[in-house]
Amino acid sequence: MNWDYEHSILQISGSLYKYYGIDRGHGSDPQLDEYLSRIQPRCIIAILIDALGTSILNRHLGEGDFFRRYRLKDVSSVFPPTTTAATTAFLTGHSPAENGWLGWNQYFQEEQDHIILFRHSGIFSNRQYPDGFAEERLPVDKIYEVLNEHGTPADSL
Repeated sequence: MNWDYEHSILQISGSLYKYYGIDRGHGSDPQLDEYLSRIQPRCIIAILIDALGTSILNRHLGEGDFFRRYRLKDVSSVFPPTTTAATTAFLTGHSPAENGWLGWNQYFQEEQDHIILFRHSGIFSNRQYPDGFAEERLPVDKIYEVLNEHGTPADSL
């Protein structure tokens, strides 16, 4: 797999930031920029579906199936292509190397524990950590937080 950071989920995120006048430094996707500029939507809904990449779609769906029929283009993920790394890269507009969210679980020396970042729990110890534990140790500013700070109402489900 070639990691194409010029045509990745970072540029999709970058286009959303750009549409609202915010630069995150990774550029944007020209095709999405043109589309957003042309239709100027009042609301944007971004749906990120884990593990639903091009190779999976092509392997398991026919050309006429919904997700293949309406696919406009292929974009790459980030490296490492883990759920945590890709989701956080999309939400922040920063690569895993920049935001530090690399994998499902990471070792925190101060806790002497491997912690599942999205669940705030030890993978081997089963210890529970307070909500926001990972964000305190690996601070990130997510797109919906940044948009709210700039006066655009946004949320995440």
